Amino acid sequence: MKNIAIIGGGWVGCHLAREFSREHKITIYERNDHLISEASLINQNRLHYGYHYARNGRTRQLCRTTFHAFLKDYGHLVEDIADNLYAVSQDESLLDDTTILTIFDDWPHRVVYAPWLDNTSCAIATPEKFINPLLASEYFEALLSQFVINEEIVPNELPLLQQDYDLVLDCTNNFLLEPEENCFFERVMMMLYAIERPLPFGALTYIDGELFSLYPYGDNIMSLSHVKHGILSQSASPIDAYIDHDYNLHRSRMENHAKQYWPDFDLYLRPIAPVCSTKAKIKDKSANRMPIYRQRDNLVSIFTGKIQGIYVIKNHIQAIVNQA
Repeated sequence: MKNIAIIGGGWVGCHLAREFSREHKITIYERNDHLISEASLINQNRLHYGYHYARNGRTRQLCRTTFHAFLKDYGHLVEDIADNLYAVSQDESLLDDTTILTIFDDWPHRVVYAPWLDNTSCAIATPEKFINPLLASEYFEALLSQFVINEEIVPNELPLLQQDYDLVLDCTNNFLLEPEENCFFERVMMMLYAIERPLPFGALTYIDGELFSLYPYGDNIMSLSHVKHGILSQSASPIDAYIDHDYNLHRSRMENHAKQYWPDFDLYLRPIAPVCSTKAKIKDKSANRMPIYRQRDNLVSIFTGKIQGIYVIKNHIQAIVNQA
C-alpha cells in the first residue's frame, strides 16, 4: 500500500483518487471548497468521440478509445444530446467539408439538412454527449470528501510533501510547477443563456478554426464559447487574478459571429451571465490534447487537455506505482 498525495480536485485528481483509493492511502489537497471546480466546472464538458479534432489523429484516437469506458464508469453523470451537431463553416474552416467528411468516413454520424443555418457547407449529427459538471461535483464530493484537505499547496511545500508521501501527483494542470516553454494560459469567458423555446438542435459546434460552439450547461441552460472572441487574456504563466474585463464587448463579438451562421439566435436564447475560467494549453496548431507528464523523483506533474485523458493518465501512474 502506497501513501499518495493528490494536489488538485478536478477531473484528473478525482479520477485518480477514485481508482487508487481502492488499494492505497489517498489524500487530496484542493484549494477550493468543492471538488470539480474552476476549469473542470466552468467549461463545455463534452464526452468526445473525436469530431472536435479533425487536425489531430492522436487526440481523435484518445476520444474514440475512451468514449465507452467513460460511459461505463461515469454514465450516471452523462446526458444524451439529441441532434448534437458539428457544422463546417463555408469560408472560415481550416479544412473543407469534403476533407472533414473523409476523415470521419466510417464514424457513427449522419449528415443532416439544416436550412436554418447560413454560411454552412455541411452539418452532421454525432453521438457525443454532455458530462454534467454539477452532477460530477456532487458525485465526487460524496465519494471522496473523506480524503480531502481544503488547502492550497504552493511550490515551496512540495519537498515536504515528497518526504511525507510515497508519491505526489500534481493534478493542477500546469498551475503548480514552473510552466513548460510551449505552454500558455488563457482566461476564457463562456456566456450562459436561458432557452426560451425548443431549439432546432441539442448542441451546435462549428469546425474547424476560430469559431463558436453552443453546448448544454444544465437544465434549460445553453452555453456559448468562442475560440477567438471568448479569450479575455493570455499569459505564459497562470492567470489567477480576476481582473475586470469588458464582458459585454466579448459577448457582443461572440453573439454577432454566431448570428452570421444562425440568424435566429435571439429568438431562442436569453442571456443570463458570463462565467470565466483559466485554461492551460500547449502551443500546437493541430490541437493536440494528449496528456503530458513531468517527473521529479516521487513527484509527477500531469497536464491534459481532455477529461477523457484520465484513462491514459491512470495507466501511466499505475506503471509508476508498480515500479516503486
